Amino acid sequence: MARPPIYLRKIDEWVIHLEELRYAQGTCRKSYPSYARLAYRALKAEGLETDPSKIGKAEVLFVVNNVFRNQGRNIAGWNNFLKFCGNPILEVTEYAVATPTVMRADWLNLDACQDLKVWDSCRTTMERMVIHLELHLCMRNIEVRRQLLSWFGPNEILVLGKGRYPGKPRRIPYHTYTQEILAEVASWRMESADTAGEPMPDHITAYWDAHAHRICVPGETALRNVILRISERSGIKFSHHTLRRTGARRYWKAGAKLENIQKLLGHESINQTRQYIGIDLDDTRQIIGLGQEYDDMRRVHQTPENLIVAR
Repeated sequence: MARPPIYLRKIDEWVIHLEELRYAQGTCRKSYPSYARLAYRALKAEGLETDPSKIGKAEVLFVVNNVFRNQGRNIAGWNNFLKFCGNPILEVTEYAVATPTVMRADWLNLDACQDLKVWDSCRTTMERMVIHLELHLCMRNIEVRRQLLSWFGPNEILVLGKGRYPGKPRRIPYHTYTQEILAEVASWRMESADTAGEPMPDHITAYWDAHAHRICVPGETALRNVILRISERSGIKFSHHTLRRTGARRYWKAGAKLENIQKLLGHESINQTRQYIGIDLDDTRQIIGLGQEYDDMRRVHQTPENLIVAR
């Protein structure tokens, strides 16, 4: 009996790998392998390279443009598989990701200063801390829940990313507000420890629950309720993920380099970051406008000696 092709054997190994990581609570473990098999069948039918370790730019562009139709989730699944096989080709290949006709913009409206209104609507230390970590430092909700005070250094923070604990580590420099927030948290924790009569755990979100008469470390539901309270108070509907995406988009609008935003978010692919912050036509027009302003500035400071006269 003939052995299955190397591509299919690798997919089977990858499925076991995803199971061991408990990847995305089962959702991606079911869909990701189907994307990889779809790519394999298309490459085989087209007569292109099917060995995942040898797939190159031609195969990537064929699958992205003709098989996945530029859909980000399909591409992400295939990218995960290729990286498992030691091939980072998808991360170094430029391609366009399709934008839906009706785009669900999961960002706060920066032109209407909704991000500032959300921040101003915070009333408690817990609220200010959560909003700061997600909006200003672009942490994921799971990263906020994992965050320990001992991970805060003199001027940077250790963050463990998503995935099975511990996730992929990265470091985030302090924001202007971070020291102020940390001082407020320290005072709040001291009061809680005095009330509880015992030291607080290292989790930054730990607090004294006056109703339960015990120290609690809030889980996903409790932190979601924090967001809901601020949402109701501000009159702006948003989620944890909205804050992280908005923070990244705000840095982009402020002129930050895409590569630096990628590092801040902990993304493995620049294409993922580009889609994540929603770079649109207005953004590209802004870039063109900045180029024109730069040209005009140089012309103003040009001297007769530097001018080149066409003959």
